[in-house]
Amino acid sequence: MLGASASSGLDDIRAAWSGGVLLSRVDQSSVPVLQEDARRFFPSATHIYLIRTIFLLKRGSDFTSSDRSNMIPSMLRSTVAIILLFLTSSANAGGSKGPWFYTSTLGTDGWIREAETTLVVPAQPANNKGYLALWLGMGTTSKDFIQGVVASNPHERDGQWNAFAYTLHPTGSVTEADHVFIQVGDHVTSHYIYNDATGKYDQSVKVNGKLVSTISTSSGHAESCYSGLECATDAPETCGLIPAHKWINTRIVVNQVDTEFYSSFGTRGGTTASEIYTSDGGTTWHIDEAHIPAYTFN
Repeated sequence: MLGASASSGLDDIRAAWSGGVLLSRVDQSSVPVLQEDARRFFPSATHIYLIRTIFLLKRGSDFTSSDRSNMIPSMLRSTVAIILLFLTSSANAGGSKGPWFYTSTLGTDGWIREAETTLVVPAQPANNKGYLALWLGMGTTSKDFIQGVVASNPHERDGQWNAFAYTLHPTGSVTEADHVFIQVGDHVTSHYIYNDATGKYDQSVKVNGKLVSTISTSSGHAESCYSGLECATDAPETCGLIPAHKWINTRIVVNQVDTEFYSSFGTRGGTTASEIYTSDGGTTWHIDEAHIPAYTFN
């Protein structure tokens, strides 16, 4: 339940962005209007719209969609996590989004230089009729969304998981690397690092330690880093039951010492995680494990 200070902060957001923040389910025939600042933290609405479009075009389906993105202006980071949980649990995207964990540098002058995590690949989803994606992504100042993806499409090898490096750009175009099919129990490591020499983020995906997919993109500076469990379907189909899974050895490096970075860490939808801690006084932060519960898309 929101406390008094958090409620006040939410009222401020509503007042500041009236007409821009949509906190309830909307008419599925309406066209999305994605606010620029929102896509710095929640570009996933655009991402899921694009994936859904590709998925449905492959099937030759007609469709309508409604994608929404929540706005969070810079504010005291002590209230960001609470407000973020409220907004994301209340909004509707043009697909469905399950449990997650997140961090950010929003509200500071810092940015994320490097991030790495490993997904222990779960069993295949039961009764999946859509495009399912698991990822750890970063929203950037140029409104790119950098993400190593583990995906399941029932129209490709009966939904066998595949992994690849991927960046969504604000125009809707993508930079996408090679896909490789993977097995249950594999360890898929996504790594993103800012390259000072090129001004780009170098992204790599490894499977059980073997490099399988790489790209580099000019994306500005990353301001948020969070996991995602998303489903894109043509209603009334769903992605079915997604087995519980975990992310391990998550490491996030900010560009300068930030002893308060831990306060941006939070979870949603029943996700449980070990405590976030720093190994060097505030630049490198670790989350040893994050457990995502089994989730059924409705």
